Amino acid sequence: MILRIRMSRKRRNLSYVDAIGYYTARKRGLQFLTRDPGFRGLPGVVDP
Repeated sequence: MILRIRMSRKRRNLSYVDAIGYYTARKRGLQFLTRDPGFRGLPGVVDP
């Protein structure tokens, strides 16, 4: 929830489920694969 609030301040439109997935990947040191344009430019995000 905190991540979603921070991202909304930066005008990113992220789904709640994707935000949880991104947070989990970052905490575990993994890359997050998504085609969602809201995640472009974030650290650890890969567009397959």
